[in-house]
Amino acid sequence: MCVFARNAALLQVYTDLLTAAACCADYVLFGAAGSDYEGGVYHGKVVFPPQYPFKPPAITMCTPNGRFAVNTRLCLSMSDFHPETWNPLWSVASILTGLQSFFYGEEPTSGSVSTTSQQRHLLAADSLAHCAASVVFCKVRVSVPRACMQIAFIVPRTQRLAI
Repeated sequence: MCVFARNAALLQVYTDLLTAAACCADYVLFGAAGSDYEGGVYHGKVVFPPQYPFKPPAITMCTPNGRFAVNTRLCLSMSDFHPETWNPLWSVASILTGLQSFFYGEEPTSGSVSTTSQQRHLLAADSLAHCAASVVFCKVRVSVPRACMQIAFIVPRTQRLAI
């Protein structure tokens, strides 16, 4: 089942209900044209606690990108770093929109790294090769019509999340 939704001017969220670990879902963020991340393909994970949606998820990035450290929990207002600011009405789409917005910013936070524009371009060029080693990423990539997407997200069939 595929669901397409618009959130903000050009953001499209693609949801394909495929297999994933019980409370862990994977996303793929495609670097926006004209940005330091252009052409990049960035895989990450959202880990939902058993109490979701009443407690926030943990968010990590798995692909080197020059913005966030890999395999490190990210400190974002919609992540488990800030349970006091979490709103159970926030959907998966709003979590990913917030992540995308923060990805293109420069604000320092726990889990962020500081790199040059040139380093980010190099990491973007190497990102697909890095992702190709991931079985989960390969499942996502086959499912996503890249030409029209900025974020792809996989959720388990057994755990349908509000988007």
